Amino acid sequence: MLAAAHLLRYGAGSEVGEHLRDVGEIAWLVFLPDRDDAAAELLSRVREKPASWRVARLQAYGAGLPKLPLLGIPETWAHVALALDTAGYQPAHKGHRGALHGGRLDGVPAPGGPPVPGMIVRRTVGRFGMRFSALLGGEELGWCECVADLDRGGTLPALRGWAELSEVYVAEGWRNRRIGSWLVGAAADWLRLCRRDRVILVVDEDDEEAGAGRFYRRFGWDVLAREVRSWSRGTA
Repeated sequence: MLAAAHLLRYGAGSEVGEHLRDVGEIAWLVFLPDRDDAAAELLSRVREKPASWRVARLQAYGAGLPKLPLLGIPETWAHVALALDTAGYQPAHKGHRGALHGGRLDGVPAPGGPPVPGMIVRRTVGRFGMRFSALLGGEELGWCECVADLDRGGTLPALRGWAELSEVYVAEGWRNRRIGSWLVGAAADWLRLCRRDRVILVVDEDDEEAGAGRFYRRFGWDVLAREVRSWSRGTA
């Protein structure tokens, strides 16, 4: 096998989200680094299929071989980015670029007392995994979600010992009061109980520019890779 791609076609009905409605997608693309010719031929054939589907747009979301924790094309996969660019795909701008941060959990201190008098932390099941919420008078002012089973029960041995912070958020007006650090500390305590010693998280470009990168570097977590998650190409 020299090259392969997986295509998806989204419907045009109201049951489909507006950003995916009537869109054709390259879910993933993989080819040998020295076979640009095979990639070019494959992408040419890929264009033919969505044309018969009569989609409004053809996009490549992720487009890398299915892998965790990256969702898009990392900068180290320059041959895939070049193949898409040559085929007429344009990388997305703000909102679809990110940096993968990661590091050890032993640099995260225990949460300690609440940063705001009367604030408590509540642990529940969230959208992605375990959710730690900062509550004050019953109002949720921030949360942190983490995924402990990143290696999927041992089926991805390269990620053994790794966990993921999938979301960290503090409401406006309550930032810079140690609430975020407190929640990350609570999540880190939980992950250590789950026998995890390292963590990864993806930071969007906008959030990184707003200071999220500096926040995570406090815990000793550095940028491991940068990625572009979405490419698009107009169709007739």
